[in-house]
Amino acid sequence: MFLISALAAAVGAAPSAQAHRPPGIAYPPSSCTARVSTALVPEGGSLTVFGCGFAPQSPVSIDVLSSVVHLTTVRADSNGDVVAEVTLPKVIEEGPHTIRLTGENPDGTERVQKVGIEVYEDGHGAPPSPPGTGGHETGGLAGTGLSGMTFTVTAAGLLLSFGSLTLLLVRSRRRRARAS
Repeated sequence: MFLISALAAAVGAAPSAQAHRPPGIAYPPSSCTARVSTALVPEGGSLTVFGCGFAPQSPVSIDVLSSVVHLTTVRADSNGDVVAEVTLPKVIEEGPHTIRLTGENPDGTERVQKVGIEVYEDGHGAPPSPPGTGGHETGGLAGTGLSGMTFTVTAAGLLLSFGSLTLLLVRSRRRRARAS
């Protein structure tokens, strides 16, 4: 029961730890990368793009690569974070593409972040499966973070392992107590 409470506390504490950065801590952290709300997007579809580590209040250009298509320019917030809802123009063909965020680091140097997406033809059945799921392989798309299912399976595995270890320890102590 303690492990479940600790796990819930850790999961609940994660967002607030990022929201309140202690003074003197370097930002952006090395794990600061671009992310998208979905890596599978229908032709002409929309998605949310997330970036971080840009100079506060600086402009950030969001483009699709293959042939460069400018989507929008947004302003980073006071923490240097970017969140933008973008719609892909119909001219972007199906297949793998890269979303690129270009702006400025807090020190004034150029900052570029990239994340992969897969555009699929809308209206022709179900969308392709994400890479590694046994369906249509999209080949080399960047991961966008730990999915809810992956987290659940990992947490369940850890809980089962912890429970098994606890059972073994309890049985071992009982045997020692009987032998005494």
